[in-house]
Amino acid sequence: MKEWDLNQRQLEFLQSDKKYVAYIGGRGAGKSLALVLKIIQLELKYPGNYGLLGRYNYSDLRDTTEKDFFDICPQKYIRSHNKQEKQVTFINGSQLIFRGLKDVKKTEVRSLNLGFFALEQAEEIEEGLFNELAACLRRRIKDVDGKEGNQQGFFLANPAMGWLYRKCKQERSPEWDLIPGSMLENATNLSEGFLKSMMAMPESWKRIFVYGEFDEAILPGKQVFPIEYIRQLRTHVREPINKLVDIDIYKEPEAGHEYQMGIDPSEGAEDFSAIKVIDKNTGEEVASYVSRIQPDLLAFKVVKVGHYFSTAKAVLEINGIGLATLTKLKDLNYENVFVREEYDKIAKKMTKRLGWRTTHASKPLLIGHYQELLGAKYPKIRDEKTIEEMKTYIYSDEVRKRGMGAEKSYHDDRLTAIMLAYWEVKAVYNPEDKELIIRPQESQGVKEGTFDDLKLENVIDQQTGKHWLSH
Repeated sequence: MKEWDLNQRQLEFLQSDKKYVAYIGGRGAGKSLALVLKIIQLELKYPGNYGLLGRYNYSDLRDTTEKDFFDICPQKYIRSHNKQEKQVTFINGSQLIFRGLKDVKKTEVRSLNLGFFALEQAEEIEEGLFNELAACLRRRIKDVDGKEGNQQGFFLANPAMGWLYRKCKQERSPEWDLIPGSMLENATNLSEGFLKSMMAMPESWKRIFVYGEFDEAILPGKQVFPIEYIRQLRTHVREPINKLVDIDIYKEPEAGHEYQMGIDPSEGAEDFSAIKVIDKNTGEEVASYVSRIQPDLLAFKVVKVGHYFSTAKAVLEINGIGLATLTKLKDLNYENVFVREEYDKIAKKMTKRLGWRTTHASKPLLIGHYQELLGAKYPKIRDEKTIEEMKTYIYSDEVRKRGMGAEKSYHDDRLTAIMLAYWEVKAVYNPEDKELIIRPQESQGVKEGTFDDLKLENVIDQQTGKHWLSH
């Protein structure tokens, strides 16, 4: 097996014999490598061992740590790989299963007899599921000399105020071992460009995502957005200069400018529906609509403000109720709708789908992109209430919030819409005059043909079964 030049934190993780070991730290700290090596070590050391490697979404696991496992583990150690069952059998009879945990049932978990389990992005997992998995650590394991080993649970996570914080920092149980990790400890394995971009972020952000600090002092409010960004945005707050019926207009459309709108629909009862329009050439918020309105009626507002701003591209969230808005947009012949690409498991190819779908994988990308633009001082938010929602947007271990969302009793409708409005907009610097300029990306709206080219029945996601073994 290849020899790895590991840093001190990675070695501590590999050598820990505590029942629960949490490796919590910044991005790019080398946590996944340490976890894969630990798994291989346990499978080879204890013949007949049985372990689980899981993450909330299996697709995320498949594209990250599962891929790392097969890149790192020598083929000579693997007897077989059953892709359908998502299971690897080692040469000594030990087995490893890969699982997505979002649809797990307690009865299915309880039947497992594990020597270990490992959770990637453990901050996404609810404490109740951890408790069920902990009760499965009952497999008796022995090495070739007959010495008994310890059943263990492993956790990789980014710093966040949740149940892991309570377990590791507040309760301080002797069963738990907390290993903090910093991106800088793994700097030799990261690109210079990546490090420079991370070090250019605000200090409060770096303390969490670069240095990996995991203490109550830096996470008192669990806010996703650094206070520096919020203060910066407040300088751009303005009152509307006009009304398009009941839609606030902050700036009239300009010839030659490209516009994009983010739409966050709701059922119109408790939550608000929101439309935000931005000028991609300047980064300014130019229009806003927020109201409790039914999703099909929201489509009329989208069409009205969209045509007012040069048929702006509509980045519509289609999770759940958003499909009703999408259907009505088709009826109203509004064609400039954002198109995403995703893998069709049945057809086994990449396919196009209308609208934005929020998942555990896509949500951090959306937020991360918005934060990058904030770092470039590109967004100019005019609506003060949108900025207020940023202050109460927190890290959470509630699964329905996909790791991040509005604090209880608060809203994030305006914020979600504005982040969608800025999606895929790029901010770059002019090397000659040092001034920030914006290069709008090529529109990804439906240009060729009409909606007939993308039949609605082909772009609406089909519901899948919620079985623990099928993903």
